[in-house]
Order: sequence, then structure tokens, then C-alpha cells
Amino acid sequence: MAVRAARVIVIGLVLALAAMPTPASAKAVLLKRAGSNLMGAPMDAVLVPYTFTETFVQGFYLSKHYSALEKVLLTPVWMAVYVPACGFVSSMMPAARFVEGAAMLPVGVATSGSDYDWGVFQPLPGKRNAVIQKPPFYMGTRWCKDFFQ
Repeated sequence: MAVRAARVIVIGLVLALAAMPTPASAKAVLLKRAGSNLMGAPMDAVLVPYTFTETFVQGFYLSKHYSALEKVLLTPVWMAVYVPACGFVSSMMPAARFVEGAAMLPVGVATSGSDYDWGVFQPLPGKRNAVIQKPPFYMGTRWCKDFFQ
């Protein structure tokens, strides 16, 4: 009985938000973000092995912060820290992006004539933060890009 009451309340809130008057210049911001997250999350998951290793090579081996001897000696230390930390983040963010896209899609449809944007997942700002970075496509995010800064 409590589940049914909660369902009715949630449906009523979504319908009330959808029925609110909107300005003529309103866009479907949340719907576009949810669709982009649903489309981009599988590609993010496929590109994790590439972005994970490429971020390590770019951030550690191609940086000028360490000498050649330091890079050789510090590789095991950095790998012991980088693999668990960035491995977890890089592998879980596509799942989180997909879940948010699936959860926000019905809300985006209900509020399609408005400028509401409740999305939590935001693309990382800046250049070289994703393999594909052409709006509305944002795929292959380099989550640990600034790990070695």
C-alpha cells in the first residue's frame, strides 16, 4: 500500500512539472543529456582499456616532471597507486553515466519543453578530456587525466 502511494506521488510530481508553463525559448536540456549519457556510456566502457593506459603513459612517461631514472624506479610505486585508484574510477563511471541516463530519460521526456537540468553527470571541461569530444557526442572520457599533476 505504501509503495502504491509513493508511486502515485512520484507520478503526480512528474505530471505537475510537465504541466508547468514554459517560455517559448525553452529547450529539452535534460532529455538531450539523458540521451547523450545513454549513447555515450557503452562507448566509454569499450574505451576504458585505451583511456586508462593512455592516461598513465601521457601523465607519467611523457611528462617532464621526472628524469628517466626516476621514471624507471617509480613505475612500480605509481602502478601500485594508479591501478586501484584510477582503475576503479575509470571502470565505474561508464556504469554511473548509463544509470543516470536511464533514470533521467523519463524525467527528460516529462519536462521536454523546459530548461530544467537536474543531471549529475557533467562532461569534463577542457581539451583532451575525451577521445570523442564533438557535441552532443562525448565518449571515451579520460577520468584520471590530472592524476599526475
